[in-house]
Amino acid sequence: MHQYEVIMCDCSKFFTVLQAFTAIRTLHNAGYVHRDVKPSNLCIGNGSQKRTIYLVDFGLSRSIYSKDGKMRSPRRRIDFRGTMKYVSLNMHMKKEQGPVDDYICLYYSTIEMNEGQLPWKNIKDAKEVEKNKKFFCFEQFCKFTPPPFKNFYVELEKLSYRDTIDYEFFLHIIKECIPEGVNEFTPYDWEEAPTQMSEERGIGDLQKQLPR
Repeated sequence: MHQYEVIMCDCSKFFTVLQAFTAIRTLHNAGYVHRDVKPSNLCIGNGSQKRTIYLVDFGLSRSIYSKDGKMRSPRRRIDFRGTMKYVSLNMHMKKEQGPVDDYICLYYSTIEMNEGQLPWKNIKDAKEVEKNKKFFCFEQFCKFTPPPFKNFYVELEKLSYRDTIDYEFFLHIIKECIPEGVNEFTPYDWEEAPTQMSEERGIGDLQKQLPR
């Protein structure tokens, strides 16, 4: 996934995000949270599955339901779990991660795939990363991410650990970001020959997507 994060066209990016969203929802429906959603944990299938995006690496996953089927109560304080660049503010504050936190990780991952980097890319101090996330301004930073995607975080921010996620609502936001005229049959970037990709987009288009 990493090799495509700054050169994929909008079609490939947001169909990737769409599949990632659905994979996360499937995991949640099975009673687990991933707790480490990021671009490098999204993989492209081989052969006949080359149009399928897989969510992988469940080493930090946790069941959110107890044996009696009830949702577990959030622990008062927990150890850090996840990748600092993508985790939610809840994780920075050592709060229990629920389904909403997986989607906040997907939000940051999507911005990175569109912009080529996140503002706190080179910051190592956790408190500084947390501060940057608190004051992150979508309009100022995002040049290539479709404006409707801002609402993805705006609405997630209203949710807490126990809240039920309106999956269809968030799917609609993602679909709003898919360019007009493309559909599930439109070829992904990795289905095209490299020379064809260069000819169709031009070097200038690729340069616009490179990290600044």
